[in-house]
Amino acid sequence: MRESERDPLLSELESLRRKRTEIEQQMILPVAYMREKVKPRPYTLQQIANATGMSISGTRTFYDDSDVELLEERIAEARRVLSIDRGESPARTE
Repeated sequence: MRESERDPLLSELESLRRKRTEIEQQMILPVAYMREKVKPRPYTLQQIANATGMSISGTRTFYDDSDVELLEERIAEARRVLSIDRGESPARTE
């Protein structure tokens, strides 16, 4: 039996850590969007660091190329859905 299973305080800390991790995962795509897709001037690392409570260096490394690829896929999917909702023929991606 793990120590945290016997100790309610350790168990609560583990639960809070899991929640923090989930929230950090939810922050990745918005941060990537703010740095990679906002034009003509993306949000600064300082602005994002202040908003997230991270350091500037933590903000710089918070997401990677795979997160940007996922962001681009989600943007493309949203555009397809919106074009269908407006009765436009969806653009093909090949």
